[in-house]
Amino acid sequence: MEENMNLKGNERIEEAAEYFRETGNMNRLLETIRDRMRHDGHFLIPVQVEGEDVSLRTIMKEDGTMWLCAFTSDIEAKKGPESRLVSVFMENCLKDCLESNAEGIIINPWNQSIHLSKALINAVLAADEGEEYAVPDTWTEEMLNDSAFLKKCLGICKKYRTQLNYIRLMRILSQCTVWVPCNAVMEKEDEEAFARMIEEAMEKGDPDSMIGREFVTKGITRMIPDILQSGENFYFPAFTSAEEMGEYGEHFSKVAHDFMNVLNIAENNEQKPCAIVINAFSEPFEIPKELFDVIRSLAAN
Repeated sequence: MEENMNLKGNERIEEAAEYFRETGNMNRLLETIRDRMRHDGHFLIPVQVEGEDVSLRTIMKEDGTMWLCAFTSDIEAKKGPESRLVSVFMENCLKDCLESNAEGIIINPWNQSIHLSKALINAVLAADEGEEYAVPDTWTEEMLNDSAFLKKCLGICKKYRTQLNYIRLMRILSQCTVWVPCNAVMEKEDEEAFARMIEEAMEKGDPDSMIGREFVTKGITRMIPDILQSGENFYFPAFTSAEEMGEYGEHFSKVAHDFMNVLNIAENNEQKPCAIVINAFSEPFEIPKELFDVIRSLAAN
């Protein structure tokens, strides 16, 4: 059976729980859960499957209260009745509990169990409110249209490179617009006409007259994306905003594209870029080509 790497490190929760039982100090346990949550920690959750319906198994205590249960490892889960188990991100597990009718979560109910009430769950989640360790799991159309929101999400994911953050960021990107630096390639007739316009302005000694002046092409103008190179590798540049290009962008036409369209453009570029690099000259974030289909799958779902 393949080892679930998202459970690795959960033994620290068991150690912190033992420390709590010995000392009555809950802080170490809560901080350990919080730390595991930041690093993609999972709980094993017992579920009941009936046809296509999946429900969480619960425990009814003698006082009539209902609790969800979670296990830190397969070993702990096998100490009680057999059940189908699902590996779930701790953060999602805690948030789902808050939205349920349960009193809280019992961790490792078949052994030295720990009762994590909703009040304690709130304490775990609230302690991280100002830290921004997790990419938001909900967003609005207004947020998606704000380049600062995307830039913030990229920064969080770069600092905390967890699987959950990557999944959320890919979903956000699939709905965002980014900016691509392009070279405008005109047909020969239009190129000659534009050159004459510049020449006339220079002859009059008034090159500034070109600023803001309209030029209407008669043929098709192709926008060819710029490609960056580092060693033998090529990268497709995209930016969260036109302003983010800085001085580099002064030499190019700036074109807005849906990120999903950028995936296709990058994939079909003749230079065969190995990745899309976002904000290459400030806080670069690379999305390797191996993730392109993953993003498409997340967008489709």
